[in-house]
Amino acid sequence: MSHPFEDEILSGIQDCSILLAFQSDHYASRPWCQMEILKAKELGIPILVIAAVAHGEPRSFPYLGNPQVVVWDSAKPRESTTRVLNLAARESLRYHWNRACLQRLLSDETTSLKQARVLATVPEALTLTTHPLPASGQQVFLYPDPPLGHAELQILKSLRDADYVTPLTLLARWRMTPAVTAVTVSVSESGDLKARGLCLWHEQTLTDEIHLGLLMAGLQIVYGGRLELSSGGQRRDFTIRLLDLARTYSGVACAAGTKFASILNVPPWPNSTTYNNAICQVLQPDAQLQEAPRPDLQEIPEFDEKGQPLFPAGVDLFKLPDTPLRRLARTRGLTLMRHKTTFQTQARIVIGGTLQGFSGLYPGVVEEAWWSVTAKRPLYLAGLFGGAAQAVIDLLPGRDRPEIANPLLGSQELTHETILQIARQRGLSVIDTGDLLPHTTHANGYVVHPRRIASDLRSAGSHGLAASLNNGLSDAQNHELFLCTEPERIVQLILTGLKNLV
Repeated sequence: MSHPFEDEILSGIQDCSILLAFQSDHYASRPWCQMEILKAKELGIPILVIAAVAHGEPRSFPYLGNPQVVVWDSAKPRESTTRVLNLAARESLRYHWNRACLQRLLSDETTSLKQARVLATVPEALTLTTHPLPASGQQVFLYPDPPLGHAELQILKSLRDADYVTPLTLLARWRMTPAVTAVTVSVSESGDLKARGLCLWHEQTLTDEIHLGLLMAGLQIVYGGRLELSSGGQRRDFTIRLLDLARTYSGVACAAGTKFASILNVPPWPNSTTYNNAICQVLQPDAQLQEAPRPDLQEIPEFDEKGQPLFPAGVDLFKLPDTPLRRLARTRGLTLMRHKTTFQTQARIVIGGTLQGFSGLYPGVVEEAWWSVTAKRPLYLAGLFGGAAQAVIDLLPGRDRPEIANPLLGSQELTHETILQIARQRGLSVIDTGDLLPHTTHANGYVVHPRRIASDLRSAGSHGLAASLNNGLSDAQNHELFLCTEPERIVQLILTGLKNLV
């Protein structure tokens, strides 16, 4: 028995995961094609437009706008088909993922957003016809980032004075307590990426999203990593990526009613001695530079045992031979930087971090976490990339991580004991397990043994996560942060904790 053509089309759209619109020269003139697009948008079905216009269109269909578009190459039908199918699968997943994430965001948001209309794609004029006005109050549409530009948003507002928001614009409305203005972000490449099915691109992209969320919330990001340009000027490190992020999204922040705080770069000695005019110009005007202190001369001399400059000017410091004295010098410079950023900001966020190939005596992220825990400063541990952050997470409940107490320095001749011996010869106290720790408001005159750092982190965890991390989150929320792989949720948890600080 035959069925009405319109009913068959509607049934197919309702059952599909995505609608593929093959936009030929005459597509816009076909009423059934028009109906398919309108029904798909009414039902919230994702659409992928395949641009296959050969000569031109007498008239474009105005309601085809907004979906992703892929170009069809008629000379390469096999390659085009593969590209279309791959994009269709990805677009369908993205659509459903967007909806699920936004729905969960609503469940954690304030009461004023409980009745928001969730859109899996950006709103358009046609959206307003399928979402009537609420009985009371202002209508709210929540859609995925990035936010619409000012001009497009004003047109929508002229049609309906609703509140059009994204996760980023919601972050711009967060109001921190006046005491919370800056956070230190401790991040470096993790050696666990491959084991977790990730690569450096994933780490950089996800970290960018976390940084962007913090900036949109009006927080200053303080970063202790060195800023470095390659000889060809190619930008490659986390500091440069952070600067590029701030510059790229400053307009979005302005449209959302907020302004990014300037980034603060606190390079450790001796890396700070390599900062020249070219590097300082890269920082301006979006970042400030504040060098970390140099260790006292009685701790770290200007010259080595042979009377040569310990860190000669005009050379690549990271190509110098890694002697015990140089490693001690780097350790002390890094410690003073980490100590400074701990007490200069209101919280620290730890992500990733290497457990091998580090410059000092300890994996950097581990020492930074230790300073925060020991000084009872708020600490947020995100475990999505593993690495040194995961090592700290493992230590807190008492699990063993032997590479923290006995760090791998990359050389049989260069062990932590040889460096500690040099430290003692230079008059530095070595704080081991059982020793009284000097007051944490200063970091001069002593070096902490790696096994003391591991021991202190295990001891702190015995009091529970909320008590040991002092970050305004419950034990359950900290566990979620350890396991979370979604940048938006990570930022939301961190901001929730920061708002709870007094």
